[in-house]
Amino acid sequence: MFGFVSAMRFWDVLVAPDDFARDPYGELTNQLGHTMLGLLSSLLIICAYREISGEMPYRVVVFGTVSGVYAVLIEAKIQGWKPGDSWFDWLMVSLGSAGVLFPLKEAGIHGNLTLLTFNHSILAWIFCVWAVALGFRVGKRVKQWI
Repeated sequence: MFGFVSAMRFWDVLVAPDDFARDPYGELTNQLGHTMLGLLSSLLIICAYREISGEMPYRVVVFGTVSGVYAVLIEAKIQGWKPGDSWFDWLMVSLGSAGVLFPLKEAGIHGNLTLLTFNHSILAWIFCVWAVALGFRVGKRVKQWI
């Protein structure tokens, strides 16, 4: 029973909204977590879809699903939409998803092997947008902290 209660407490703490005002490190790790959530959610959907259907899903559909479900279910429904914080959290989840989806393109499927092409320039642009946005956000927290 203790494990279940601890897990529920962990979930409550995890989904509790926090804008990390005056906490640059908290903001940084929070947004890295949102980025990883988008990346791993997209990978999970791609792998599951490939395993079930035998082909790769449309990248735009996966991107819209991850971004949309996060915005509606997590930010709006569970946490209650907070305009400044929720928009930025959604952006980080979306950029994490985009970082794994858009640089990769299916080149062919041979049995259990999926051949992908990788476009470095698309990943570089996504990374630049992510780094600039994150830099501004963490910089804002540093100014509040000082």
